[in-house]
Amino acid sequence: MDVLSILLKVFGLILIIVFIILGIKLILLTEKATKVVTDVEEEIENYKNRFSMVGRAFDYISNITEKFTLLLKKVFRKNRKKDEEY
Repeated sequence: MDVLSILLKVFGLILIIVFIILGIKLILLTEKATKVVTDVEEEIENYKNRFSMVGRAFDYISNITEKFTLLLKKVFRKNRKKDEEY
């Protein structure tokens, strides 16, 4: 019985050491994963900032074309009304 008790304690210590090592490795892996995620988020923001000017330009052009089409509709409506009066 004495040998089994010693083996049980040794294997218990080995398991504790293995779990401690795995826990440390898991913590380091989580830190690396967090760093990678933050790097990716920063790169995404950089790309968004690069293309934001293009997006603003397209928005500005689309606003101008909307106003121009409204103006053309008003002009053609007035011309249609004048033609109908004659």
